[in-house]
Amino acid sequence: MYKNNYHHCIIQLVHTFAHHFDGTSQDYLSNLLPHLEPYKKIILVLIDGLGLQNLKDLSQQAGFLYTHLFDTIDTVYPPTTVAATTSLITGKEPVTTGWLGWYQYFKEYQDHYVMFLNQS
Repeated sequence: MYKNNYHHCIIQLVHTFAHHFDGTSQDYLSNLLPHLEPYKKIILVLIDGLGLQNLKDLSQQAGFLYTHLFDTIDTVYPPTTVAATTSLITGKEPVTTGWLGWYQYFKEYQDHYVMFLNQS
């Protein structure tokens, strides 16, 4: 059974950026901080579905990405686009935000919603 490492995942990536810019987070990726030190602006590119195995499989085509890889981090659980993206935006676990998947049923409204589109 797969178990996420919530001490080395995308949530800590967000906290690392916060620590780098204003020192507010204490739960960060210490091995990443030296790489951020010289920068005042950072661009985060999120590529949905690009896990380590896919990166290895595409290493011939994605040589730049693979040769500059210095660490791997886990995603969140459940490993869905909605849960991971929301965690990157908020810095919180999916169990805290409640955003778990594309379609979610809300008992109080007796309806299913498409979370990113806010549609029923």
